[in-house]
Amino acid sequence: MGPLGIRVSHLKDECGYTVVACPLAAFGCLERPERRSLAAHAADAALNHVELLTAFATHSKAQLDHQSEATAVQVDRLEKEIATLEKANAALVSKLANHTERTTSSSSSVSLI
Repeated sequence: MGPLGIRVSHLKDECGYTVVACPLAAFGCLERPERRSLAAHAADAALNHVELLTAFATHSKAQLDHQSEATAVQVDRLEKEIATLEKANAALVSKLANHTERTTSSSSSVSLI
């Protein structure tokens, strides 16, 4: 790697003066400290980070509860649909058995002339 590549790599991955996103940016922390100040930021913003994570967890739980309720409704609907289909299937099996019985009876009563 040439000098430019080394410099780019250093700035991207190592340089303490590079401004970086807080590791909790995905949870709402908007701070962008220099890499060398990241540990101090984490210590100073610990309470804020806990609040952000708590809000995220609370929101996630609410979403899961809603999805769970929706899934329960869907399962109930599907169970009713299965019961209806099972009844229809039983009726068709019965009709088929009756038809087969009649066909068998008819063919055995046909006399050959």
